[in-house]
Amino acid sequence: IRIMKNLITLAFLFVALFVANAQESKLTGKVTDVENNPLMGVNVSVVGTGLGAQTNYDGAFSISNLEAGSYTVLVSYLGFKTKEVIVTITKGVENTLDTVQLYEGNEILKEVVVNGERRNKFSRKETAYVAKLPLKDIENTQVYNTITSD
Repeated sequence: IRIMKNLITLAFLFVALFVANAQESKLTGKVTDVENNPLMGVNVSVVGTGLGAQTNYDGAFSISNLEAGSYTVLVSYLGFKTKEVIVTITKGVENTLDTVQLYEGNEILKEVVVNGERRNKFSRKETAYVAKLPLKDIENTQVYNTITSD
């Protein structure tokens, strides 16, 4: 019985160590504009890891499976300036990023001029004639038949 008790205790310690080691770190946060309106669909990515997320309707995001360490978080949205934020991730803890405010990037939006030319590939500049026959050379091709009473 004593050996069995020690084996159960040992198994419990292994399970506890495995569970403690398997805890994942998570990064959460919120993205707003200058007027504190939440921005939906903002791309939030952790540089060099391939991990990222998009913000939901409330501007919130969550990125899981991060190792402990220091990372650069890239926050980008169409029509707004891209922002880089440096974060330190602690293992086994839900790390919360302060609210990230994005500024409109009107100066990076420039006028785009699109010039196009359409060419009909079936048309020709010159007409292809099969034959040319002037009008004066056309003879009267009518045939007159005479019917006699004989």
